Formats: sequence, C-alpha cells, structure tokens
Amino acid sequence: MPRITRRLTLSVNTIIPKPHRRSGRVLIDILKIMLLTLILLIFSTTLIARFEIEQISMEPNFRPGQRIIVSQAERNYGSWLNGSAYAAHPGAAAAAGLQRSQIVVFYESDDQSEAPLIKRLIGVPGDRIAIHDGAVFVNTQRLSEPYINAFTDCSDYCALTLEADEYFFLGDNRPVSHDSRQFGPVPGNRVIGRVVARFWPLDQLAIFL
Repeated sequence: MPRITRRLTLSVNTIIPKPHRRSGRVLIDILKIMLLTLILLIFSTTLIARFEIEQISMEPNFRPGQRIIVSQAERNYGSWLNGSAYAAHPGAAAAAGLQRSQIVVFYESDDQSEAPLIKRLIGVPGDRIAIHDGAVFVNTQRLSEPYINAFTDCSDYCALTLEADEYFFLGDNRPVSHDSRQFGPVPGNRVIGRVVARFWPLDQLAIFL
C-alpha cells in the first residue's frame, strides 16, 4: 500500500521563535553606548562653559545674577578647527575668530588664580587703540558705542598698537570697570571664550552671535 506522509504547514500567523542574542553581543552594544555617552560628555563640557555674573562692570547690558553660556570651542579645539595657522602663536588659537564688540570671558593674569572677567572686545591684533576726549578710537576712527551711557576716561593704557596675539577689552560700565585701561592688552591664551547666550533669568534670555 502506498505510504501517506503527513505534511505540516504553517499559517501566516505562526510565530517562529528567534534565537536569543548571545551575551557577548549584548555586552559589546552596552560598551558602545557607554563610549558614545562619554564622548558626548567630554565634548559638551569642553565646548561650552556656564558662568554666573557677579560684576557690575557690564551694566546695563549684563547684571549680577544673570547666567551665561560661553563657547570654548576655539580655546580647546582651535588647532583642529584652524589647522596650523596659529603655530607661530599658540595662544592665538584660543581667541580665533573673535570680533570687535563681542562679549568675552577671560583671565586677567597668566596664573589664572583669580575669577575670570567678562568684558567687551574693543581691539584685535594689529589695531591701534587711542582713548581721549571721553571716547575710544580704533585705527583713528571714533568707535560708535551705543551700548554705553557714560564717557570713557583713561590714565594708563590709553594709546597703543596691539601685537599679533593681543586683545583690548573694556567694560560697558566705564566709570567702574577694571579692564585693559588698567592692566593692558590680554594675550589669547587667557581667553576662555565668547558669550553665546544668556539663559537666566528666563525672561532675559538672549542669543549673541
């Protein structure tokens, strides 16, 4: 007699169990996630810094208690971003791309033992700075400064030409500000970065380009 073979068929709804992933592969995936998290953490903490303003030297534009975000990209990755353009002046990479009128955070001295200062950038390398008759002149042109409400006096560093890695800073509250008029030009290696945002208080949120 002919043998009858029974065939089993599977419907489209049949669930086929999948083999379990090996524990080794799971461990590798966990390590990848941990490594990615570490990389993101390192970049986030070196690209930006957060500061609380404790000075009145930038009033009325910045006040004590406000909190700001400072870009440190040039300071920490300037040589990567700009190639070898700053090889002759290593500190210049810290201040790469800074432009007049930007708000910058920096250290007054080389030992960086004191609290950093927040000021407005007035002069960049090569500029001729002169302060007289209550005004600031850059390359013989009187600087338009709508952000201040007082005359600019000076007794020390009042006329100078900035070297290749020197920057000149002034506070907006000129009568009380301790700035480059007293301690002179600031080299690039003392620059922490430029202010890119004010995030606190929330009703005073602002972005600075």
